[in-house]
Amino acid sequence: MLWTKYKNWGFKCLVVLLLISNVPMAMYFSLIHKRGSLTIMDELRTAIADYPNPSVLFLTNCHATPYYSHIHQNITMNFLTCSQFEQAGHQANRFFHDPHQWLSKHYLNNAELPTHLVMFDSLTLLLEDFLIDNDYQKVIYRL
Repeated sequence: MLWTKYKNWGFKCLVVLLLISNVPMAMYFSLIHKRGSLTIMDELRTAIADYPNPSVLFLTNCHATPYYSHIHQNITMNFLTCSQFEQAGHQANRFFHDPHQWLSKHYLNNAELPTHLVMFDSLTLLLEDFLIDNDYQKVIYRL
């Protein structure tokens, strides 16, 4: 018997109830919650298959998505850096402070723009003009 030294059935029922009630939460948090960063990498891997020389720019928080471990291809991928040693603060802070200014500074020539951009929905609303002007199309709407 599992609980031989406890003779109180109330305690045993409480332990079983707590274990059973945690199973749905554990399933939700391990399989569904914050799954978008993994799903986007799977979608991105299939989306770049049609491009001869794909490149990806992640406009997300530092290391918010897995990187080459989910793409399994040798492509150019860049993300906003989070180095604390940069004089003007790290790239992610400068980008989120003024996304338009950061993009115009880093991508003066439209030929340098990546073939794919990965960003959060809220950022899409801020950069809608930039995306339309540079002929980007929304491939995945919401994860």
